[in-house]
Amino acid sequence: MHFKGWKTIWRAKRCKFLFGNLKNGGNYEGIWAGLNDNNSIWMGSRNGITFGRWDNNNPKVTANAVLEFDKYYLLMGRMGKGTDTVTLSLYLNNGALPVVSHPFPVNKLANPSKLSIGQERDAIEHPGTESFIGEISRFLLYDRPLSNQELNRMAKGLKKMYGIIDSPN
Repeated sequence: MHFKGWKTIWRAKRCKFLFGNLKNGGNYEGIWAGLNDNNSIWMGSRNGITFGRWDNNNPKVTANAVLEFDKYYLLMGRMGKGTDTVTLSLYLNNGALPVVSHPFPVNKLANPSKLSIGQERDAIEHPGTESFIGEISRFLLYDRPLSNQELNRMAKGLKKMYGIIDSPN
């Protein structure tokens, strides 16, 4: 998954949900990403083997960098290809080096749901508290992990197009 940076103008005080395709029910399998309360970025995937809490089957891959308000960022996430254990990698303003990576055990029987951008689909009991409020300039989604060269080339082009520098802050 590759998601283009945003101008961070938001009001939410809890989980700022960027996108996800988590199945609503069961063990909530799928992939998703968002912002922590301190504006650091995270991504995660849930394989449906255990209930959807953060654990080895449902890792929360969090970067240390804290994003500033009113600034564009290039955010990219990549899940490796495979049917055993793959790597989840999170990138910030640089397509060559992830800011954090973590192993993820794939479940071939997982059944994710419809993709949602900006708010969880079932947020009717907590509207706004898990919603992203800001600008997403571009959201790119691929049906396969991009190679390192493709990812780096895409990042360079988007950084040039939006005037983004490598430094996250």
